Amino acid sequence: MAASSSTKPLNPLRLDVAALADRSEKAQGSAPLQQLLRLAEPGEPVPDAAASLQWQAHAERRPVRGGAPELWLHLKLDAVVHRTCQRCLQPVAIPLALQRDFLFAATEAQAEAWDAERDDADVLVLTKSLNLLELAEDELLLALPLVPRHDTCPQPLMAPGSGAQAAPEPSTEATKGDNPFAVLAQLKRPH
Repeated sequence: MAASSSTKPLNPLRLDVAALADRSEKAQGSAPLQQLLRLAEPGEPVPDAAASLQWQAHAERRPVRGGAPELWLHLKLDAVVHRTCQRCLQPVAIPLALQRDFLFAATEAQAEAWDAERDDADVLVLTKSLNLLELAEDELLLALPLVPRHDTCPQPLMAPGSGAQAAPEPSTEATKGDNPFAVLAQLKRPH
């Protein structure tokens, strides 16, 4: 969870967004994916110890005509998350590179009003300390595909019925009849 900066290092677990904006600098660092516990779903591949989230954060105050400046946080995230391919059931690496913008409101009411009228950023309520890694984990979870899968699976897929216990083929006599249940009756008969 290292963070770099020219003065006092910023703590990504307790980030003061207003102070970051006042410093006019970028904060960056990394965090092991194993620390992002909500990202590690049961039954999914466990990230190795070297897997990490790379993050960059930059805050600014944008002037607003006739009002107080708006406080913005620009977040850039890079990570490779492993999930189970829903086609071949093997691990699949999902590279995620995200850029998100957040606008901070002073109150819940203001956040709700801004969120309803703006589509250029997600609106959050300003707190004294923001858990940047928790926010990053939220964004990674939202960016994951609903159905993870390889573009091309590494192992050939088994065709239906190609297994050792394939269902017996129905006789041609049963399929010639007009009754669709004749095939089922044929399958139920002992051989």
